[in-house]
Parts: sequence; C-alpha cells; structure tokens
Amino acid sequence: MTENKPNRRELLEWINVVSFAVDDVKLFLDTHPCNSDALEYFEEFKKQRVQALREYAKFYGPLTLDTAHTPDCSVNAEYRPAGSRKFLLVGRLLQFQRRIGQTGKRQAA
Repeated sequence: MTENKPNRRELLEWINVVSFAVDDVKLFLDTHPCNSDALEYFEEFKKQRVQALREYAKFYGPLTLDTAHTPDCSVNAEYRPAGSRKFLLVGRLLQFQRRIGQTGKRQAA
C-alpha cells in the first residue's frame, strides 16, 4: 500500500499553525494553570502538532529532535516533556564545551 505524499509547503504551514496554538495556550496556562478548557485545548493541539511533525519527518526528514532519532524518521515514542529535551541539549552542550577546552581550539574526540 502506497501512501500519498503530502504537500510539503502546506504541511509546514499546518505545523506553524498548530505550533503557534500550542505556544499561545502555554502562555495562557502560565497564569491560569487550572483552566480545564485551556488544558483540553493544549492537549488537542499538542497531539495535532506531534502528528504533523511525525508525518513531515516520514516524508521529508525530521524538523525536531523528537523526530530525529528513529530509523524511519517516524516517532514511535510518546511526546516527551520539554524538560527532558532541555536536559539532552544541555548535556550535549557540555560535551561540546569539554571537547573545545579552555583554549577555544577543538581537541580530538
């Protein structure tokens, strides 16, 4: 069974729309953390964003770390909270800084 390849530009536009919706409601939730309507909205658009990112990665390659480390570029794991990604990025940054060293010149890995 062959799947129809989605239009790249339209898919990127949709990713931008749902990403904006997620970011916008996160800001609202910062000041209204118990608002059940906002929490439902956040969960719904988060799911749509993850689905769109998976579809994009499947056909065009990963856009985020969440979709970068799977054999077929589709994400099989559940959505990871932002804190786990921050930890991963900080760890990689520290490794990079250790390789560069104090002189600013890159050392052999």
